[in-house]
Amino acid sequence: MSVECDHCNGDVPLNGPTERAACDKCMKDTPLTQVPVELELAAEGMQRFGSSYKSQIHSGPEPQCASCDAKIPIDAYLSHVGATTTIPCPRCNAACPTYPAPAWLKAKLPAALQIFGGDAKTVNDQPGIALELPTAKPEPVIMACPKCGGSLDINAECERTTPCSFCKSSIFLPDGLWKRLHPVRTMVCWTITFSGELVSTETLAKRAKTEAESQERQQRRDREYAEAEALEEKETKSRVGALLVGALLFFVVFGVFLWTMNLSPFDGDLEERDDVRGL
Repeated sequence: MSVECDHCNGDVPLNGPTERAACDKCMKDTPLTQVPVELELAAEGMQRFGSSYKSQIHSGPEPQCASCDAKIPIDAYLSHVGATTTIPCPRCNAACPTYPAPAWLKAKLPAALQIFGGDAKTVNDQPGIALELPTAKPEPVIMACPKCGGSLDINAECERTTPCSFCKSSIFLPDGLWKRLHPVRTMVCWTITFSGELVSTETLAKRAKTEAESQERQQRRDREYAEAEALEEKETKSRVGALLVGALLFFVVFGVFLWTMNLSPFDGDLEERDDVRGL
């Protein structure tokens, strides 16, 4: 795995999980906030389009020796799960590290268990990992000061622009000398084991948010459906009530009509009787 430097756009190898990466070209650090997400995608064989991270997914789980590039059988590591130790490379006998997933990684990638392989710099920079791997330091180089000709003892601890101990002039170390003292790191294979699904807390939070939004939408649909049913029931009752009132009015009017029709002949008989009496 590698990442693009935030400052010079150079590729910086990530030979193990780490929170910051130092660029060999510009000597500046790049914060690595997306490592858990990239590991999650790598576990699924995917990469994000346009991501500054690059991953090379290997078919086998064997980590690689950082000294001779030899593949180390994963079986040699499996008996050391949960331990912080080293395993000798079968080819060059160099110490190859294994250690539990760092706390910062576990906090963001809870399923992470154990790291196998990686280089000494990545391991030594891990907080809380009590495992110091030896790092080969280049031999010092004697260089003449371009101004006064004084002999300067240049080693890996010197800055790129270092002062002359005689004339105090600032000397910019040439590329060849600087790269000899600071060999460019290359990518090596390393392995991460995990339990269950390798999912970052960021993805879990997105899933929880999506699920909560889905439940909220379902609850809103249920409320709307219940309100629609209640409204329909109310309208049905209103229509039934209106029909009952209409039917009642009809019977009242019809009863009055019948009563009127029954009363009219009687009134006619009374008039005829009055006429007879008048005669």
